[in-house]
Amino acid sequence: MAKNNAVILIKGEQVIDGEHDVTEIDVTGDLSETDGGLKLEFWEYLDDKEKVHTEIVIDGDTVSMKKDGSVATEMIFEKGVRHNGEYVTPVGALSVGVNTNDVVIDIEDGSGKILLEYDLDFNMGFLAKNKLEIKLNPKE
Repeated sequence: MAKNNAVILIKGEQVIDGEHDVTEIDVTGDLSETDGGLKLEFWEYLDDKEKVHTEIVIDGDTVSMKKDGSVATEMIFEKGVRHNGEYVTPVGALSVGVNTNDVVIDIEDGSGKILLEYDLDFNMGFLAKNKLEIKLNPKE
C-alpha cells in the first residue's frame, strides 16, 4: 500500500473520578498489510513543537499501540485480558495496567473502524475508563 494513504479520525473518551473528557483528532497516515493483519502509522501533534509517532498493529483480535516522542507508551489491547504497559512523560514513567473490555475491528479495503474499550489502573487501583474509536478511510 502507498505511503500517506489513509485519513484517520480518532475519538478518545476518558472518565476519571466522574469527569468525562473527549478528544478528537484527524490525521493522514500510512496503512499497510502485515503477516498477521494491518499496521497503521501516523504523527500526532501535541502543540506547535511537540509531535508523537504512533504505530497501531492489528494481529487477529489483538491491537497493540506504540507511541514515541515527548510522551511514549506501549499498550496491548486483547479482550478480557489485562496487560501491563508503561506511560513515559518528560517528568517520569508510570506503570499502568490495561484491562480491555472490548475490541471491535471492522476494516475492509482500507476503510472501517477499530473500537477499543478499556480500563486503566495504576498500582492495581482503578484509574480511568476509556473508549478509543479509530475510523479509517482511503485518502483520495
